Amino acid sequence: LNKVSTLFYQQITRKVSDPSTAISFLICEDLTWNFADFFDWFCYIEELYWDDQNDLQNKITLAAFHPDWNYEDDETALKFEKKSPYPTITFVWTAVVEAATEATTVKIAKQNEETLLNQRVDDMNALYNSEVYLGDDETPSS
Repeated sequence: LNKVSTLFYQQITRKVSDPSTAISFLICEDLTWNFADFFDWFCYIEELYWDDQNDLQNKITLAAFHPDWNYEDDETALKFEKKSPYPTITFVWTAVVEAATEATTVKIAKQNEETLLNQRVDDMNALYNSEVYLGDDETPSS
């Protein structure tokens, strides 16, 4: 916990000091947290750094990804949108997102959604399990 929190802090510090990098990743390949523990930590640390004492929430946009990420009621391939081989946090320079204009970001989100919704869930499970999932020998939850 302390190691990944330190890495998170280092990534935030680097991101703020060098806005020339549009996106960076904290990939926690040694982290064996289940999704609930990872997500709880992510929410805690996000709240810790995104307080009224600093302006980080206006500078950096965060997103969390996890091998076992699932939208509870989603039985479509869209549930793969936030899956990754390892627990991962992306740090995106907010100005880059804003410069892209809302129309562009909406278009990208819509295209991603359409692409996933045009896939069969079984096909996506098979692809994820054979090509993406890097965990232990157990098949991840789908």
